[in-house]
Formats: sequence, structure tokens, C-alpha cells
Amino acid sequence: MASTAKFMARHWAVYVLLCAIWGSTWLAINVAVKYLPPFGSAALRFVVAAVILAIFALVARLPWPRTSTEWKPVLVLSVTMMAFPYGLLFWAEQHVSGGMAAVLNSNIPIMVALINPLMGGPAPKQKSMLAMVIALGAVAYIFQNQLSSSPKAVLGGAAVLLCAASSAFSAIYARRHHGLHPAVSTCLQLAIGSAILFTVSFFAESGAVWRWTLPAIIAMAHLAIFGSAVAFAAYYWLLRHVEASQASTIALIVPLVAIYLDAALLKERIPIAMIVASLIVIGSVGVVLKPESSDPIALELKSESVSMKEIQ
Repeated sequence: MASTAKFMARHWAVYVLLCAIWGSTWLAINVAVKYLPPFGSAALRFVVAAVILAIFALVARLPWPRTSTEWKPVLVLSVTMMAFPYGLLFWAEQHVSGGMAAVLNSNIPIMVALINPLMGGPAPKQKSMLAMVIALGAVAYIFQNQLSSSPKAVLGGAAVLLCAASSAFSAIYARRHHGLHPAVSTCLQLAIGSAILFTVSFFAESGAVWRWTLPAIIAMAHLAIFGSAVAFAAYYWLLRHVEASQASTIALIVPLVAIYLDAALLKERIPIAMIVASLIVIGSVGVVLKPESSDPIALELKSESVSMKEIQ
């Protein structure tokens, strides 16, 4: 059994902060896309966050990429970790709630288990595969009961799952092609991703109206400052002090936070059946992540999940 680090008070404080921030970003996106075009607002979020991280990197005198070997992962992840999944996510939340999107996106570890063997990694053991089948069955139930009433909602839910798959691929790729300081790499990915999304917005949203209401401003500020810049810095600090497997459990708490915020702030009624199905998804992901010395995919997933928090 893998050893675990002891959580001190300061670790718990950062852990709870990250759960709250990343759980709330789903609601913030849901609010932002009600007033702003999805691709444009995602791009703007990235620009602000990139500027904040660039200032930090310059003040800290961190090294920037110089060789093609260093630039290649940045360019790949700019598309697969930033532009593509976040463009989909912002678009999808026009049609599904933040809580629903968070539940569907909690399947990222399952996606990692499915994609990992295709990229040369170990295949999941029988126990992990059974957990994934159960989780996917619960997701199918959520689709049937929550999304079948609207074709656009079905497309929105499918877009979130596609977003999760892209993020899963990116997590595996990033772990195997790293080297730059996280702040520098994230800054560049956000900047390039914003350029891609602004280009998409220019062609797809040329006639869209930007309604800068107070809720839109608050949502965008929260996404850029807290959801990106602050959260990334806090997460990397936490990873220096606790085990990766411990930090990765944040992904299991985020959907519950998102669902609670949807219900409390948007006054959305969450059916008991959906809550039960959501807990099945989260519990199944927990089984996949549970460390077992005889299950290489479980150990692999703990490390892969560390890189996924770019998605909020």
C-alpha cells in the first residue's frame, strides 16, 4: 500500500479552498454564458489568467521555453488541454446545468483508464474495469432522465464527455512531456488557447452581443482570477506537501460542490435519483483511484489525475 502524507491544518485549508473554487467554476461558467458568447468568454478568461501568471513568472524570473522540444508539449496542450475542451465546455453550459456538467466531467479518471493503454500504458485490472462500467451506467441513467427532454441538452452533455476525453488524453501526455515550470507552461497554454478561441469566436460569434451585466463581470472575474491563476498556484503548492493521490481526491468533491451551488443559488431542484446516480459515479471513480500494489492502473491514475486540473 502506498504511503500517505499527514494533512496539517494549512493543507486542509488549501484543500478546502480548491474544492470550493473548482466546484464554483461550473456555476460561474453557467452564469457567464447567459450574457456572453461562449467561445469569446472562454478566450477572455484565458487572457486575464495568462497575464496574471506571466507577471508572476517574470517577477520570479522563471525560465521560458527556448527549444522545439520544450515548445512542442506547450503547443499540443494549448489545443487539447485548453482551447478544445474549454471551448466545448463553455458552449455546453448554455444547455446543461453546472452541476450536470461537473458530474459528467468527473469521468476524467475513467477516461484516463480507457485511453492510457492506447498510449502505451498499463491496462486496467478487472476491479477497475467493473467500476468504470458501473460509473458509465450511472452516467447513462443521468442522460436518460435529465437530458432526453431537449436535443440541445443531449448535445451539451455529449460535449462535456468529449471535453473529459480530451482532458484525459492531455493529462497522460502532459505527464510524459513535462519540463517547464508549471506557471510558465500554463501561462503559455492559456495565451495560445485564448488566441485559438478568439479566432473561433471571430468567425462563429461575429454577431453575438456581449452583455456586461454585473453577474457576467463577477463570473468572469472569478473564473480568470480564482478559477485559473489562484487555483493553479494553490494546487501546485499542495502537491509539494502531500501525496498526489491525496490531492487528486479534489476531483471527487467538486461535483458535489457544484450540485450544491446550483441548488442553493440557482434554486434548481435536484432529483434524488440524480444525486444517487452522481454518487455512484463518484464512488466508482474512487474505486479506480484506490491504490493497490497489484493494480498498476490504479497507481498510474493517481499520478495522471494530478495534471487534470486545468479544467477548472
